[in-house]
Amino acid sequence: MKKILIIALTLLSSAGFTACDLDRYPDNGIPEGEILVKPDKDEAQQIIFGIYSGLKSSGLYSGAMTLGPDIQSDLVQAVIGFSNTYGELYRWTAKSTNSEVEAVYGNLYAMIARCNFFLEKSAALDMTGVAADVVEVFRKCEGDVYFLRALCYSELIRLYCKAYDPSTAESELGVSIVTTFKDVPKPHRSSLKASYEQVLSDLKMAESLVKRDGYGSPYVTVGAIHSLYARVYLYTHEWAKAVESATKVIENSNYELADGTNGANPRQSDYASMWATDDGREVIFKVAMSFTDRGGALGVPFLGAQVNYKQYMPDFVPAEWVLNLYLRQDVRQVVFFESQRTAYPHGLTWPLVNKYPGNVNIDAEAQQRMLTNEPKVFRLSELYLIRAEANYRLGNEKDANADLTALRRKRILGYGQSAASGDQLFEEIRNERVKELFMEGFRLSDLKRWGLGFSRKAQESTVEGPNTLKVEAGNPLFTWPIPKHELDASGSQVEPNESND
Repeated sequence: MKKILIIALTLLSSAGFTACDLDRYPDNGIPEGEILVKPDKDEAQQIIFGIYSGLKSSGLYSGAMTLGPDIQSDLVQAVIGFSNTYGELYRWTAKSTNSEVEAVYGNLYAMIARCNFFLEKSAALDMTGVAADVVEVFRKCEGDVYFLRALCYSELIRLYCKAYDPSTAESELGVSIVTTFKDVPKPHRSSLKASYEQVLSDLKMAESLVKRDGYGSPYVTVGAIHSLYARVYLYTHEWAKAVESATKVIENSNYELADGTNGANPRQSDYASMWATDDGREVIFKVAMSFTDRGGALGVPFLGAQVNYKQYMPDFVPAEWVLNLYLRQDVRQVVFFESQRTAYPHGLTWPLVNKYPGNVNIDAEAQQRMLTNEPKVFRLSELYLIRAEANYRLGNEKDANADLTALRRKRILGYGQSAASGDQLFEEIRNERVKELFMEGFRLSDLKRWGLGFSRKAQESTVEGPNTLKVEAGNPLFTWPIPKHELDASGSQVEPNESND
């Protein structure tokens, strides 16, 4: 049976940035053997577009990979009568057949297969005598693909592997590393150390090839590459390298923290605008969408699907402890949460999660509130938090406080200066990640790498049982199970996780 490469049909939208100047697209699948048989830059760009399009999947940044880990943690509570969306993850009963666990795993490896396809095809082409502009297009495309493969592997490691410990990483299970499209060997899991080495190897290749830069980009930029470097170095305890990489992004003149204090009220600030339009100089790399080419709708679990008629039917409301973290002057509490009476029979009124209100430009075209936002894979605020934590680990408390101060002054009206130390400083860094990165998919892996558990506290009108769940540090389900179909596949040599038991 022939392998078929499906190439996306619609153009990623972004103001001022285009990875591929496409004016025609295939309208069906093309047999693998008929693709890139010669150095054709238009065909190469079409394939790259198809790879980028895979990021839109509701199994990735516009759905399960962003919301699943945070809903599984202690950031929200399920409302009585909720639809059971993300229910197994929330109750900590997810098995290897869980739909979110399968979707994230499957979509990431599908992205990796697309990347491998292009790299294999490109490497096989004879570029002798080929025009310089064509060669340049291929090299640029290769840079994008190396980065995207690194990104996908880094997400697999974050969710399906244990937290990194330098003393045990060589013996801990990593992920299945596949770098070929044809003649794929029977997959098995590399070590955790080798898995991260693959990510860094791909990033090094991307760094040598990608020259594009700029904010709000749906395509790989120099800033995105250094952002992923910083994240990986933080996760692998390479504190000095994390500081160095984060600094390259922070000092990049293309980027600037969005100001939440510069409007007549927070809802008119640049920070609020960033969430309404998914654009701004704080955005480093995003997944672009349009009304006709959308992925999942991140706002639906928190507002419900009938918000045009003010019939709010949330599945989840924010945990009280999270709301209490925000100072009264913190603009994030206004931008992220909006008090509304719900349509449930018990009439719950609560500060509903409004972080994903729907991109106003997509909504305008749809003429209704779609609750679809363009996921922001990297924002500058994360780099400040990475550098703060890495500096804390290095004992550079003054520098860590400086980064907290810089971030908070853009988020809290009249904020002065952070001057914490020791355990208090680390707690403030952890809490700042909660406040800033709420519902962006980091909480579960943060708790895992910090070696912390959590306890949910009972709240009014939330489901009994799971709303008082206590999860100890080291619980196997901090690491998601390998999907059952992957373990049961013919000839599979993939080893399970403890959570597969």
